[in-house]
Amino acid sequence: MRILLLVCIFVLVLCVACSTESESMGIEDVIDSYYAACNDHDYDKAMDYVTGCDEEDTCKEAIEWVSSLSGEITLESVENVVITGSTATADVTVRTANSEESATIEVAALENDDGWKMIWQD
Repeated sequence: MRILLLVCIFVLVLCVACSTESESMGIEDVIDSYYAACNDHDYDKAMDYVTGCDEEDTCKEAIEWVSSLSGEITLESVENVVITGSTATADVTVRTANSEESATIEVAALENDDGWKMIWQD
């Protein structure tokens, strides 16, 4: 009986860990896909990975403008993913074509019916 209880606890812990890891991967995928779309100059596609933008055309123009200044963006890492309910934050390290140095920014994400999306920040 004790062994069965231990096995049940182990399976429960394993399921929780897998769920969190899966959600973290979902956030990483959204961030990666966003930067890939920006690098492809597909700003409509980039907007598929963003939520919270009140004026989509203005946001697309801002993404296009930043992309024109930065050149290709290399996503180096997504770390410290913290998920709290339907929101998350992650430290995202990127390097632009116009810089030899990397920069780390905090990205916020929101989970909705379509999955995870990055929250637009002005």
